Amino acid sequence: MDKNEIVEKWFREGVVQSIVKKASNGKKDAKYDDLISIVYLYLLEKPEELIQQLYQNGQYRYFIARMVMLQLTSPRSNHYYTIRRFSALSSEYDVNKPDNSDEEERKELEEVIELLPEDDKEWLKLYDYYNSKKEVVEHTGKSFFIVNNRIKKAINKAREILRKDN
Repeated sequence: MDKNEIVEKWFREGVVQSIVKKASNGKKDAKYDDLISIVYLYLLEKPEELIQQLYQNGQYRYFIARMVMLQLTSPRSNHYYTIRRFSALSSEYDVNKPDNSDEEERKELEEVIELLPEDDKEWLKLYDYYNSKKEVVEHTGKSFFIVNNRIKKAINKAREILRKDN
């Protein structure tokens, strides 16, 4: 079985759900089903579907999406699996200073911005502004970091098991 067949089998058998449950410390809150979908699509390396799922997650959708696209897929990270389409993106990129980046990275970021619903484009600039200042908007930041850690934990656990199965 290839990696995708294993992941599909995991999903049918509830393995992905179990990993997410452990990563969430058993908490089945409103984000639980979203996390299952995020981990599932991430492991299948399906960036377009993943992004659509992330943007449907309500109030914190942008922050969750940004974390997955930029932090987990950073070319400087040594993650076992990456979402290839976004590997050129860097968390240091500042939309207000395009000279910080080469042409390829800028083009990738513009494609990502196009995937955002119209009203989220300002969120993108806002996030980059606060990120560059090492500050976080209080009401969004707290939830973002909680979800951030849970997704990372779940994906890391899933990758660890997947490596053993291969």
